[in-house]
Amino acid sequence: MEILPHHVQQNLCTSRPQYRQGRKLTAVKVYTIAGESRHLLFHGVPDLNLRDELKTKLSKYGKLESLAELPNYKDAEQFTKVYHAVFCDIKNARFTKRKLDATSFYGGVFHVCYAPEMENVEEVKLKMDLRKADVLKRLRTNSRSTEAKSNFKLEEYDRNIPAKSISDNQQYGASSKGVIYGPQLPTALTQTETPELKITSKMFIPRQLQKRAFTALSSMEMQSNKRARKD
Repeated sequence: MEILPHHVQQNLCTSRPQYRQGRKLTAVKVYTIAGESRHLLFHGVPDLNLRDELKTKLSKYGKLESLAELPNYKDAEQFTKVYHAVFCDIKNARFTKRKLDATSFYGGVFHVCYAPEMENVEEVKLKMDLRKADVLKRLRTNSRSTEAKSNFKLEEYDRNIPAKSISDNQQYGASSKGVIYGPQLPTALTQTETPELKITSKMFIPRQLQKRAFTALSSMEMQSNKRARKD
């Protein structure tokens, strides 16, 4: 098998600014949907007949369709082997590459890369269709979320800040030039607007107001008795 440029492991980037540099050094490489694939190549596997162990490890990250050794791979280092793994789902392959790249395995260090050149026409078409459906789904969810947020903000604005009419503002002594938003306290109440206090014998009256309350109650009873006598 020939060595392609995307199979070669790139050098780690050391020129990033400090605020962008994480705890682990990584290389700068951009992947598109054409460069990604469910076919993965695992470099650096020790030559100890570890196919079953590698299959068990990869099965934790997704369902495998096939796993085979590449004996004629030219870039294989001494005492190491290269394995070709095919996942049933491209998402599992993407997750496996991100998790297992540059990790140790039985004394060796993995170098995982995509192998899109091993795909056939049907696999490429299916990959593009899945990507298109995924993008459309994300666009729908994003549009729904933005619409819901905008509607929620408008409803909260209308609910919390009601507009009073000019007649209501004039009633409470407000200016008639414009509309006042929000609840307003009355500036002054007329004597007719003050509620009348009706005192009965069953009401709870504090001690400080007992004398006034009983005198008012007695005066009301006297007036009622006078009216009854006249009638």
